[in-house]
Order: sequence, then C-alpha cells, then structure tokens
Amino acid sequence: MDYEPARAQIYREHVGKVMGTWRRWFGYGSLMIGITLALALELPEYYLLLRLTLYSLVFYGPLMQRQRRASQSAFRALGVEPR
Repeated sequence: MDYEPARAQIYREHVGKVMGTWRRWFGYGSLMIGITLALALELPEYYLLLRLTLYSLVFYGPLMQRQRRASQSAFRALGVEPR
C-alpha cells in the first residue's frame, strides 16, 4: 500500500496521543536523562529498579492496551483488516 497523506492523518488522529506517551516515557531521551541523573546522584540501581518495576507496572501494561485499542480504531477508520 502506497503512502497517502490523508491516510497518515487518519492514523495520526487515532494513535498520536498514545505514541506521544510512548515517546515521552520510554523514548531515548527520557532513558538518557534518567541514566545521566542517576549516575550524577550515584544511584543507578534505584533508577534501574524504577525503570524495571514502576514503569513496567504503571505504564507498559495499560499503555500497551491503549495502543492496541487506538490501532484497531485507526485500522477500522482506514478500512484495513489487521493480520
């Protein structure tokens, strides 16, 4: 399927907010800032625990479900049948 700006806009409308949350909390920048601060404070083990437990429990599970619902909604609006 070729790229069409109108289809990209429909997908962006359905999935944009969820993807913004993914980038904000799980993106490269937040990872590097967190590691830098943890190392500056000499507490990398606490950052690792935070990243592995709290982030996974609070964000990853519920956020993944929001992503699935948003993608399904976008696919329906686009008339695409997911595999």
